[in-house]
Amino acid sequence: MAEASRPPDLLRRPKRQTICGLCFSPFSGANPRTDDHVLPRNWFDDDPPPNLPTWDVCHPCQQDLSPREERLVNTLASTYSYHPEALQQVVARTRRSRRVAPILRTDFVRAPGGVLVRAPIKRPRQVDVDRVFRKVTRGLFVWRHGTQQADVPAAARILGIDDLTNLSNTHAVGRRVPIQRLGRNVWWIHDSDAHSSDGIWIFMLFGAVGVGVWSGSLVREAVRPAAGVAVTES
Repeated sequence: MAEASRPPDLLRRPKRQTICGLCFSPFSGANPRTDDHVLPRNWFDDDPPPNLPTWDVCHPCQQDLSPREERLVNTLASTYSYHPEALQQVVARTRRSRRVAPILRTDFVRAPGGVLVRAPIKRPRQVDVDRVFRKVTRGLFVWRHGTQQADVPAAARILGIDDLTNLSNTHAVGRRVPIQRLGRNVWWIHDSDAHSSDGIWIFMLFGAVGVGVWSGSLVREAVRPAAGVAVTES
């Protein structure tokens, strides 16, 4: 039975599937089913929400996702956050990893206190952003609607503050889509339905990083290049 504290996207536990939710290959002895976390475990600290939701993917897909999720969180968790005290355990883990994005440049950014500071700017691998968030949104779709999403195109972008504000106002405020939260580090809104391949998800991670994901014909709206992220010095 689903926990009452879970957000709406995670109240309907899906039935076990016979094919992988990512590559659509059938499960078999040679292609085993694995329980993959819909929202990656490393997005949360050492006291994550209980019973993080899982869904069915094949072992090769999970093996491909694991290093991508690690590389991505190692960059995103080090951004200037408005509640860094809630991220201490996550950041401590990421500093022990060598899977980090290279520094592109140094620029002035607005720190949480409102002061402009010089900070290194990094950009995660776009293929990691696309594949990890394609997984996340497909898993959320399965939990929300009880069915697998069709094999439609998807595009994910790290969002600058202006794009994040505009998208959030359009979908959360304009259409009254509720903000959903799981734990202290993750919230999202989801504007789609079970009868359409078109959808949009907007995530806020670690109190600092916005990510937009478009699917179906809405992929054409993801025209801006992914923004870099300003990270704190280790």
